[in-house]
Amino acid sequence: MSFFAVGPAAAQFSYQFTDLGALWGAASQAHGINDQGQVVGYSVTSQTVTALLWTGGAVTALPHLAGQYSTAVDINNHGVIVGGIAFGGYYRPAVWRNGVVEQLSRAGGGVTPEGVANSINDAGVVSGTTSFRDHPLQIFSYSTAVTWDASGVRTELPDNSPYAAGLAINAAGQVAGYIGFPSGGSTHNLPSTLPTTWMPAYSTQTGLIWDARANDINDRGQFVGTTGVPSGGSPAHPRAILWHDGMAVDLGQGTAHALNEAAQIVGHSGSTFSAGMRATLWHDGTTLDLNT
Repeated sequence: MSFFAVGPAAAQFSYQFTDLGALWGAASQAHGINDQGQVVGYSVTSQTVTALLWTGGAVTALPHLAGQYSTAVDINNHGVIVGGIAFGGYYRPAVWRNGVVEQLSRAGGGVTPEGVANSINDAGVVSGTTSFRDHPLQIFSYSTAVTWDASGVRTELPDNSPYAAGLAINAAGQVAGYIGFPSGGSTHNLPSTLPTTWMPAYSTQTGLIWDARANDINDRGQFVGTTGVPSGGSPAHPRAILWHDGMAVDLGQGTAHALNEAAQIVGHSGSTFSAGMRATLWHDGTTLDLNT
């Protein structure tokens, strides 16, 4: 795999900042947007976390199971929303259709699975993660990247690793995410991850391997994410990365969260271990600080 670096450059863009607001005076976070400008995310209070839909200038709480909390992560162009709901001590993948929430199918076998639905395409195919724990209070578990088709049938994606997640899906059904292995030597003994794509072929992108993941994929098969480089045995400072045509393009220190069909990439620049993080747009070799 080839590797290229992209430096900062002056860019001629113009964007408008919009405060979406929140419910009940709570803090809120936006996670997904469709072509109609509908946005999904969640609000947080001291008592609960509630999935939200912002549309037409209004914010609405999505229905969830009584006494539990919920998050919305993505929305397709038909208004179908995916995310997760807490139920019975576990966090489960969920979908909202026409204002009704339902849990996505899960495998049996005696151990209660949990997970989250991370992305949905316009065909209604969902990518996500399911995991298994022996007890609701157990912190670590094995996880599997999965898809659910429009009828709710669940398919596990091959990974040959104890940890995997499908974080994004495009129109062709290609899934991007990561696989992971216990690293043993990293801080907190967390798994070291490799950015991964599935379907139509399973592949692992190995440029700048350490603790890397693919966060989003567009319909051209380009995908973006983040990776770290070990520094003196300490946690790495993340680097935003674009992968395309077998190449890894280093966008600089930060994290790339999403991209569109024009390969416009959004995320943040700066280190997570400093106070210098800035909302950022990368496009065609240029970098724009969205805070200015």
